[in-house]
Amino acid sequence: MIVSKDEQTFRMPRWLTGSLSLMTLMCGGGGIFLIVVQGIDAISLMVAAVGFTLAVGTLDAIRTRVTLHGEEIIIVQGFRRRRLFRGHIDSVTWQKGTGVSLHLDDGMRVTLPDVGDSKARAASIRAWVERARRTE
Repeated sequence: MIVSKDEQTFRMPRWLTGSLSLMTLMCGGGGIFLIVVQGIDAISLMVAAVGFTLAVGTLDAIRTRVTLHGEEIIIVQGFRRRRLFRGHIDSVTWQKGTGVSLHLDDGMRVTLPDVGDSKARAASIRAWVERARRTE
């Protein structure tokens, strides 16, 4: 399958999602083990609650992505999907500590989710926006 330059997906690094998944499984398994061995008490409920919270966070981290697809950028974060058209993006900026921001033509600013190397991702998105301007 050949992917064009106008179609890229940025996700969390696999080692990070793998680590989160492993921690979730260990905590969830520990909670179940404690409930089976000790019964329901404050500690086993707390471990189970932490395992559940980790599971929700891990699922969100696995689903979080930024996709450049044709003429739109698709941002999936927090179980929500947002689409922005390439023509509405004025500029792409990156600052250490704040990540990648898109400045739109209506004056709004959209901060992208942190899914890896922000500086390289900003350069890729900036090039994607500029390719559309050159072809017009």
